[in-house]
Amino acid sequence: MKTMLGVCLMLTALPAVAQETISAERPGFSSSPFALDAGIWQVEGGYQYTQITSDAESHTLPLLLVRYGAGERTELQLSWSGYNQIDVGASSVDGVGDVNVGVKWQLSDDGATTPFGLFAGVSLPAGDNAFSSNEIDPTVGLFWAHNGRMSVFGTVLISEFDNQSTIANAVGLNLPMSRLCNSCSAYVEYFGLFSENSGPQHNANGGVSWLPAVNFQLDINLGIGINDRAPDGFLGFGAAYRF
Repeated sequence: MKTMLGVCLMLTALPAVAQETISAERPGFSSSPFALDAGIWQVEGGYQYTQITSDAESHTLPLLLVRYGAGERTELQLSWSGYNQIDVGASSVDGVGDVNVGVKWQLSDDGATTPFGLFAGVSLPAGDNAFSSNEIDPTVGLFWAHNGRMSVFGTVLISEFDNQSTIANAVGLNLPMSRLCNSCSAYVEYFGLFSENSGPQHNANGGVSWLPAVNFQLDINLGIGINDRAPDGFLGFGAAYRF
């Protein structure tokens, strides 16, 4: 999801489900290729704890994402990481992040075996200096999924933040949960950040979502950094509601 990308950049969602039940962008990094139906609103949010290094950690909330089905296969999005606090040893810095606005276009039919979606957005310099580039920064992306013998999904984003371009690539696998919980879903995912002025950052994460109602989701996720440039680990939880 784009909000998580913003958090990752400052520190350096399950796809492919039809809309009979809620389909949220969280908790993974990837985004769904499907847009909300016209006239539908959806609000998502949560909290993330990140262990950056052995003596540095961060807290971020509410990771807000507001989605609106603006028309046939078109969705408007507004996201805001919210309040961020980074603790390094005995010192600490905190503040709010920038606001992001964007549009998602669903390119495929709802029943497509391999659906695709496009995204274009910008960040608005509304955050505090420590968590903002103080510029309008663009992001474009491609979302995809494939529902075959295995259900896989992925995201590619190209972003600019603080005059640095970053390519984010993610690929994940949906895990079967029906034998354990009919209203639950799970995934595992890899995502990497490739910035022009630094080496790659590789991460792995997984999570579980539970639908207590058709329009309501609760979720939890955790992940680890695979290389030295990535955070040591992170843990998050949140919710999504469609109305």
